[in-house]
Amino acid sequence: MRAIRDLVAGWRAEGVVLEPPATESELRELEVALKAKLPSDTREFYRQANGMPDLEYDRHQMSFWAIGKILSESERSEGHDPNGPFVDLAIADFLVNSWFLSLRVRNASVTLFLEGSGEEFHDFSSFAERYRSAPDSLPIL
Repeated sequence: MRAIRDLVAGWRAEGVVLEPPATESELRELEVALKAKLPSDTREFYRQANGMPDLEYDRHQMSFWAIGKILSESERSEGHDPNGPFVDLAIADFLVNSWFLSLRVRNASVTLFLEGSGEEFHDFSSFAERYRSAPDSLPIL
């Protein structure tokens, strides 16, 4: 979970405005919307900072959404790939909805899906580590 803490600390050091930590009630609402339990590192991200205010972006032009926005925007899509059916719920956008970072639910398991690159990360920590330390390796930035 160090990657999560480092990502949030980096934003704070850069002056990115962050929302206060999510409440347990907000985390439960997100789980209800997903129909799946949040992984511990995803919960940790929202416990560190409940996203960014509307139209706040980091230096890569990414905006990570607060749970309230995730639920109200409900940028949801469904599909099927070689691993089976899935449902995506957007939690961040790049350049005002050019593409989304989504929580992907498949068989009650939650991963992160990066729409612009088609990459699926098995956990939030692995995405956070790569986003923080090697953002140029993500072809969408």
